[in-house]
Amino acid sequence: MGKEPQKIGNILPQLIRKMGLEKGIEQYKALTIWHQVVGKEISAHTKPGWVNYGILWVIVDDPIWHQELEFLKQQILEKLNQHLQIKLRGIKFIQNKFRQKRR
Repeated sequence: MGKEPQKIGNILPQLIRKMGLEKGIEQYKALTIWHQVVGKEISAHTKPGWVNYGILWVIVDDPIWHQELEFLKQQILEKLNQHLQIKLRGIKFIQNKFRQKRR
C-alpha cells in the first residue's frame, strides 16, 4: 500500500527548505512587518516595495521624508532584522508619489 496522507503543515516546512525558498520567504516577511516596525508616522509616507538580494526597497512619497529616512536607515534596518531569521543587508529608499490607503 501507499503512504499515509500527511498534514500539509507537517510537510510544508520541509518542502520549502528542500526547494531553497527559506531565504526569500523570510526576507519577504520584511514587507509584511514594515508598518509595524516603523510606526504610523513613517508608515504614512512610505510603502515597502520589494526585496532583492537582501536589500529592502522602500518607496517614499516626499523628498523631506526621503532625507530623514536616510538618517534613520541603520536604526530601521536593525529593528527589522530583530524580527527576521535571515537578515536584510540594507535598505534603499526611492522617491515616488503614491496614494496611501487610509487605515
